[in-house]
Amino acid sequence: MDKETIRAIHPSDLPQVLASLGILENLKAGKVSCSICGDPLTLESFRAVVKIQGQLRFGCRKEGCSQALATLPH
Repeated sequence: MDKETIRAIHPSDLPQVLASLGILENLKAGKVSCSICGDPLTLESFRAVVKIQGQLRFGCRKEGCSQALATLPH
């Protein structure tokens, strides 16, 4: 299993990282949701991203969402 880890992203670098993943415009348009609670993500609410079975999954800043995301089966 291939696993990539990004431990931390400085908030000022987040737009560039999201653009490199090809999701920045969709996030700004409200088309990217937290994979746990389903709420639309913004730059301010974005907390985590993981790749699970070849698909990117996202977590928001709500208590428990990014933690629950980390425990999903890879």
